[in-house]
Amino acid sequence: MTFGQIRHTGDGWEIRCEAHVRTKLKRLFPEVNQRAGETIRLSDNDENCRDLLWFVDRYPMVIEGYDRLRQGASSHVEQESQVAALLESRRPPDNFSLAVPPREYQQTAASLALIKSGLLVADDVGLGKTVTGICLMAKSDHLPVLVVTLTHLPSQWAAELNRFAPGLQVHILKSGKPYNLLKKRDRLPDVIISNYHKLHGWADVLSGLVRYVVFDEIQELRHPDSNKYAAARFIAEKARLRVGLSATPIYNYGVEFYN
Repeated sequence: MTFGQIRHTGDGWEIRCEAHVRTKLKRLFPEVNQRAGETIRLSDNDENCRDLLWFVDRYPMVIEGYDRLRQGASSHVEQESQVAALLESRRPPDNFSLAVPPREYQQTAASLALIKSGLLVADDVGLGKTVTGICLMAKSDHLPVLVVTLTHLPSQWAAELNRFAPGLQVHILKSGKPYNLLKKRDRLPDVIISNYHKLHGWADVLSGLVRYVVFDEIQELRHPDSNKYAAARFIAEKARLRVGLSATPIYNYGVEFYN
């Protein structure tokens, strides 16, 4: 007996199943809109592959793309093993060479981001989340980097970058309308700093250009129907590495963690 069908679409999963099974899926996957119709759509990432493989053990379905499901699930198991080894001090954190040496917990967080390709850092105020974000800029294959922050903080980020990574070229976006980033320079800036309000205008330019994105005060992206959320997601999906920084990652509801 099967309860429906799962189909791999190249960049995601489409699931058509019986109504009571859809209800279970909506509870399990926070990215699924509770008002979704008969077709459930999930992004294709290793965690979703593992959870789907677990889910179909309870609710068997016909699967198109079973090899991808197995491969993604295996990758997620390996990632969890690496994370456990790091957090249990069975392996040291990666070394990030900065002008002012980062603290061990900052290097550990940056190492977690390398393993997972993305991380939400929710340390308390004053523990140096900015430095955690800068650690990953020490690796040249992560450049160029986009830092997105609140309107009054770009100059503060520039000062911290000058202190911890003075060799990086930094540019603060002056306008929400795109302009030539190569003007008066022979290469792209290593670090591009924007506030959230300018992001929508630059989305097409920065998507696929930046390899690493830092979202400072990431609670600004808690509303998925906003233009800045749409722009942030468009850019982040093409980046290799994504890090969110916030001492207050949610304001009201637990589901905001997903956004």
